[in-house]
Amino acid sequence: MSKIAFTPNASGSGVLTVASPNTNSDYTLTLPESTSTVLTDGSQNYVSIFRLNTSVSPSSGGSQETLTAWEAVDSRGQGNKGTGVSQSSGVFSFANTGYYLITYNLFMTQHTVTYGGGVLQATLNDSSYSSILETYSSTSNTSGTYYKSASGSVIFDVTDTSNCKVKTNILASGTTIGFGGNTDVNYTHIVFQRVGDT
Repeated sequence: MSKIAFTPNASGSGVLTVASPNTNSDYTLTLPESTSTVLTDGSQNYVSIFRLNTSVSPSSGGSQETLTAWEAVDSRGQGNKGTGVSQSSGVFSFANTGYYLITYNLFMTQHTVTYGGGVLQATLNDSSYSSILETYSSTSNTSGTYYKSASGSVIFDVTDTSNCKVKTNILASGTTIGFGGNTDVNYTHIVFQRVGDT
C-alpha cells in the first residue's frame, strides 16, 4: 500500500490548510504518477494576443514577408493573461515549455489581387524556419474596397524556450492588398494559449 506524506517547508512560517467542500457526497482525488508541480490558475496558464497595430501592404507579390508591427492587446478592456509569449520583429518567443495552441488571423482589405493570406513558420533550433501553417483567401481581381479573412490554428510543442520560436509571414499574389491593423481593434492578430506541459 502506498502512503501519503506531507512535507513541511522548514523556512516557512505559514499554515497550509486543506479544506473540504460543503458536500454530502463522496469524491476521490486521484494524484498523477508524476513529480510535476500542480498547475494553478496563476502559474503557467497563459493566453497572449498580439495584433497588427497599423495596416501594411506587401512590397512584392509572390514572396513571403514577415509582419513586424505587432503589439500586445492593451485597450478597451482587453489584456493578456500572464507573460508567456513575447515578440521581437515578428519573431515570437516562449517563456515556458509546453503545448501552445496558436491561431493566426488575417484581415485583408482593398485588394486587386487573386489571393492573399499568411504563413506561420517555426524553428526548433533558433535558426532554420519551416512552414507549419498556411491560410489564404481567394479574392476578386477587381478594383474597389473588398474585405476577406483567413485563419488557421496549430498546436506547437515548445520543448526548448531558447530554440523553439515562430514567426508571422504574409503572402499575396501582388502588392495591391492591405493587411488590416489597428491599435484598438483586433483585425490581423495572433493568439497563443498554453494548453499543457510538454
